Amino acid sequence: MVGSHFNKEIEHLKQSEFLGANKTLTTGFTLVFITSMAGATLSALIIMFIHTNILSILLAIIVYLFLLLPLISYIFIYLLAKGIIISSRHTEAKVLKILQLTIEFIYRLFGFDLENIQVSFVHLNNILVLNRAKKFKQDDILILLPHCLQNDDCNFRITKSIELCHRCGKCIFKDIRDKIGGEYRISVVPGGSQAREAVKGAIPKLVIASACERDMTSGILDTLPLMVYGVLIERPYGYCQRTVIDLQKLLKIIHLFTNESIAITDG
Repeated sequence: MVGSHFNKEIEHLKQSEFLGANKTLTTGFTLVFITSMAGATLSALIIMFIHTNILSILLAIIVYLFLLLPLISYIFIYLLAKGIIISSRHTEAKVLKILQLTIEFIYRLFGFDLENIQVSFVHLNNILVLNRAKKFKQDDILILLPHCLQNDDCNFRITKSIELCHRCGKCIFKDIRDKIGGEYRISVVPGGSQAREAVKGAIPKLVIASACERDMTSGILDTLPLMVYGVLIERPYGYCQRTVIDLQKLLKIIHLFTNESIAITDG
């Protein structure tokens, strides 16, 4: 009964994450397909036009396949996300990194804003993490929260430990400390480099992190193959000031993955 309920929760979350990953799965694929096919075909034709011997033909084939690598990566990740194929986390991580870095390069090449594609990447990564849902211990989880969730008017600077929160109620840290403080390893970090240091020091098996799409994407890419489930913050006042998080979603993810029979492994 518990397993059935868990599977339903996971499938519901995956459906939600697929909606968020739409930019990567549609626009990103279109750009990757056009760029890969055009670049690969053009390069192969140029090489074969200059020299028509066996060596040039082999070189053309190699260049063609190399430039098709992003497209192959996309297809591989899509099949993984859908659960059609299964791979090790290390292989999955390498392909995911190739795909995201390639799409970001193409977006920059065409002058597109990276924000949407970074949001999509976080959701796509979450789907891959959800595909590995199994038992997990609370001590194996690290929760990362950005310092910018704190109210600017607070007299106490909360960094590293959420226990520094004095529960004044001006920001969401009071609610987080009241609900999960003391039960989980929680680090409050001012930036991406500090977040990576916290991960390195804690050696977790799973990170549940909250950040903007830019920091979340770079953090996930830098810590692969470690599994990081991302809960994106909202920025009504811009970057790094009075940001907002959906606390209920964060708590739902934490409790879902730390129930005695509901959690995640790094298999």
